[in-house]
Amino acid sequence: YDVTANSWTQVSPRTSAPPRRWTAVVHHSRLGLFVVFGGSDLDDTWTYDAATNEWKEMKPARAPSGRKYHAMAYDERADKVVLFGGAPGPQDAETPLGDTWIYDLARNEWIEVRSAPVPTVRGWHAMAYDTLLGRVVLFGGGPHRDHYRAETWVFDTTASSWSQLITSP
Repeated sequence: YDVTANSWTQVSPRTSAPPRRWTAVVHHSRLGLFVVFGGSDLDDTWTYDAATNEWKEMKPARAPSGRKYHAMAYDERADKVVLFGGAPGPQDAETPLGDTWIYDLARNEWIEVRSAPVPTVRGWHAMAYDTLLGRVVLFGGGPHRDHYRAETWVFDTTASSWSQLITSP
């Protein structure tokens, strides 16, 4: 999509990631690539370079388990992608996760972070990077489709730690 021209252009890369639903995508601004992980219970990592119109399967040695309804954000200061939660399994038996993973694109490496406190298990949440805080922010989601939490958490990628923001009602 070209914002200036307000127009879409269809592209046809030679290769592409397999089709999927409920994936997570972030823009890695330092390298100008889009990073895609999972969706449809897949556990693969792909990048897309819009400048060259090329997809690349990254094939890291270790990766999070397959899932959907997860969220990711790119931490500009740490130059890492942060992933939290999601839910694998068929729609009538989804089991949300409460795991945190950091992806280093330059090293093509996923690392699981184990710290406390941590947000409770959840899917269907959103994450974004706050440039003023220099932190990844997580909001909402929950343990199943009918129960969402109005919680806000921040993740410090450098310290590999979560903290919950307390907001007044």
